[in-house]
Amino acid sequence: MYISDLLIHLSANQMEKKLANGIEGEDLNVLIGSMPIQDKEAKDRVKLNILRLLNEKYGMTEDDFVTART
Repeated sequence: MYISDLLIHLSANQMEKKLANGIEGEDLNVLIGSMPIQDKEAKDRVKLNILRLLNEKYGMTEDDFVTART
């Protein structure tokens, strides 16, 4: 899992903020995976692989993410 941020040369607005407000969680993007499942016929192959891995390791399902947003 990787949390992206602005490159320093593209973050002029961010650099003007105080440190406490410089990086706001709502502005960060989470990159969790990019490898698809092997089934070439499946839709959302990357999503399915990520959900499979999260389920195997942590017992999480897609419904867990729906309830986490509320």
